Amino acid sequence: MGESYGYDIYKTYTKVFGKVHIRSIYYNLKKGTLNKEFVVHGIRKEVGDYTWGSESERVYYALGPNANAKSLSDKEIRKIV
Repeated sequence: MGESYGYDIYKTYTKVFGKVHIRSIYYNLKKGTLNKEFVVHGIRKEVGDYTWGSESERVYYALGPNANAKSLSDKEIRKIV
């Protein structure tokens, strides 16, 4: 995915692996950041029409030096889904 923010990672994860609680995603992003599996690539304020107001702060993550990631092919993803 390159770099992405928590909710976008959550949406992609649920499409590939099924339902999961969004808190689990944020927990693992935080834990992975401590283990250097992820790095915070930036924090951006996004302007929009949200239920809580007109601004949202998004923390963007990227793979870190300790990441042991494996890319899945489209064929492998279809087997899972």
